[in-house]
Order: sequence, then C-alpha cells, then structure tokens
Amino acid sequence: MRKRVAVTAAPLLTAVVLAMSPAAPAANAEPAAPATQATNAAPAAAFGQLPVMGYNTWYQFGAGATQSAVLKQADFLVSSGLAAAGYDTVNLDDGWIATSRASDGSLTWNTARFPNGIPWLASQIHALGLKFGIYEAIGTRTCQGLPGSGGTTASDNYYAQDAATFADWGVDFVKIDEC
Repeated sequence: MRKRVAVTAAPLLTAVVLAMSPAAPAANAEPAAPATQATNAAPAAAFGQLPVMGYNTWYQFGAGATQSAVLKQADFLVSSGLAAAGYDTVNLDDGWIATSRASDGSLTWNTARFPNGIPWLASQIHALGLKFGIYEAIGTRTCQGLPGSGGTTASDNYYAQDAATFADWGVDFVKIDEC
C-alpha cells in the first residue's frame, strides 16, 4: 500500500514524502484490486497521480555532484525512456551550497562544481522536459555542514528568503532534511 504524506518543514518550504508500507496478504486472501482514480480521488487531486520520481544525486555522488554529472544523469533519464515512464525529476542533493551565504543572506552555490550556476542548471534540466529539485535543511546547517534555512530563533531564519530564491532559480521541488 502506498501512502502520500505532505510534510511542511517550515513556512513556504514544503516537501512531499512517499511512505511505502507493504501489507502482508493473508494466506488465502484474494489479491486486492488496484486503486483507481475514483477510489484515490483526494490524494490524486492533491499530489498528482504519481509520487515525485526521478534521479537523486546523493545515491551516486554523495555531496560531490557536479554540474556535468547532473546533466549527464538528466540526459540519461530522457534517452533511456525513464522520463517518459514518469521518472521526470532530477534532485540535486546536499553539497551544492557554498560554504557561506552571500552578504545579503542569500544562498549561493559551489562555483567550482557548478560554474554556470544553479539557475542555469535548472534551465538546462527544464529544456530536457524534466523537473528540477534541490536540497536544503530545516536547521542552521545541512548534513554536510553547509548553510541551512533555519535560524536559532523564529526571527532569524531564512525560510522565506530561500523559498523565494528557489522560485527565482526555477526550482520545482524542494527536498527538506533535518540535520
């Protein structure tokens, strides 16, 4: 059984989590009929017919993803037919952020690994017909010790600023972590 859950990490930053919880069938039980649009109307309307599916850089590169590696994987999603099958999101996980914020408090990217920048990367992924996701943490630091969106108090956080930055960059999906 699949359950879709919306998790709000902080104001304006929302991630969608897919929780998988297979149920063991009874010994003599008939297989359950697949869920239909009619029986799943509320979740389908809220989240679409499929969960977010695609490629996440963490599982291949950890915090070491590069612009060229991400584009290579995006190209593969399209050329292999995976994108047409619904695997249409490329998520850039932890490690993309520069070690400190800009003087105005905005997030910046690691220019050695993303020389053309995150907005450019998002535009290239969109040009392939894919969606672009990005990672950020709810706390003051990501799991890799890079700047997170949180602050030490409710008044010194970057949630709204980071959400606006991601929107300006063309980000379609934000993966929120808690480190």
